[in-house]
Amino acid sequence: MHTKAENVRLKEKRKWIFELYIAGQSPRSLQAIANLKRICEKNLKKNYDLHVIDVSENPSLARIKQIIALPTIIRVNPEPARKVVGDLSEIDKARLILEI
Repeated sequence: MHTKAENVRLKEKRKWIFELYIAGQSPRSLQAIANLKRICEKNLKKNYDLHVIDVSENPSLARIKQIIALPTIIRVNPEPARKVVGDLSEIDKARLILEI
């Protein structure tokens, strides 16, 4: 078990990687992008990469990643992967699920 200070240092050291699966430029997709960026900037500073994947342009990626609803956010790194469906309107709940 890490102390709060140790957890902060660990967050700062590792690179967080997120994949956000959306369908076009819908309001819900744009809200998910904005909310995830807000969460990451507040908690991870610049220590993250966000890859936005529009499944309307490449539907095979949704099948490969087993995406059944959009928008879906996958925290790829640090492992284990975490998945959240929705636009992250409930920011505190999203942070807990993504363990940010």
